[in-house]
Amino acid sequence: MNGDCIKMEYGIMLPTLDRNFNIDDELNRLNQLKNINELRIWFRDLPATQKIDSDEGIAMDPLLAIQYVLSKYGFLKLGIGVLNTSFRNIMLTIRELITLGNLVNTENLIIGVGSGEKELLFKDSNISWSEKSLNFEFWLTEYNHHFNNLEQNGRINLKNHYYSMGALKQIPRLAVATKNIDMVNKFDKLIDSNIIWLSNLEDISKLKQKIKNKKLIMFLPISINNAVKKIEIIQFEDRDILVMTEEILKLYLRELEKSGVNEVIFSIIPGSNLNFLDNLYQF
Repeated sequence: MNGDCIKMEYGIMLPTLDRNFNIDDELNRLNQLKNINELRIWFRDLPATQKIDSDEGIAMDPLLAIQYVLSKYGFLKLGIGVLNTSFRNIMLTIRELITLGNLVNTENLIIGVGSGEKELLFKDSNISWSEKSLNFEFWLTEYNHHFNNLEQNGRINLKNHYYSMGALKQIPRLAVATKNIDMVNKFDKLIDSNIIWLSNLEDISKLKQKIKNKKLIMFLPISINNAVKKIEIIQFEDRDILVMTEEILKLYLRELEKSGVNEVIFSIIPGSNLNFLDNLYQF
């Protein structure tokens, strides 16, 4: 990279292929990128998906998928964006993270957590949509207790009773998907990153000023089209996708970096060309 390069980190959200999800097909495709070891591969946590809108997320357990990826492919940088806490038991999730940390090297794994976003799935699963924010805070409170009190031999004190959860030097810190700054500050030691959806530059700058000691990660739904003259928007019921040239993307990423974004997670239309990901490192 030259002296004019962007120092921001980049990630790609799976899936990238326009077919039924196959993890080996996905990873073989990504492995062809020249800068794959600098790119973070992100997995989502969707308990189920309908495939009726533009959301091409996959119903695959991200923790199991990451264990498979690290064991077989050895990619250096991975992320979960994000664990759906509304559908996850806190004790079992912590046990899974401890197990994952004992099986593979998770040093460069970002574990994102959030309250979930598919309202219809909440209702059809008999999970309260209106209470998801309160439940998220309770989930973080319980996780924080384990984070602060798990001993190196794997013992944890729960209401003056000791239990064993498996040996691990430290339960991993979290990236939280929220704009609730009070919550981020409440769990300051636990949270090392904040994940946000596509936002305007002014809002990003204001948010970064409030969380200066946190890494700021942003989802960027994007489609590269080198024929457009300016940024265009494809509107779907559930999200918007920005359409732009690679040159416009370069300028946009620089503005994001100036506003305080430290990592961008590209969410593309499955089947799109991935060449722009290699070209990022030539900016």
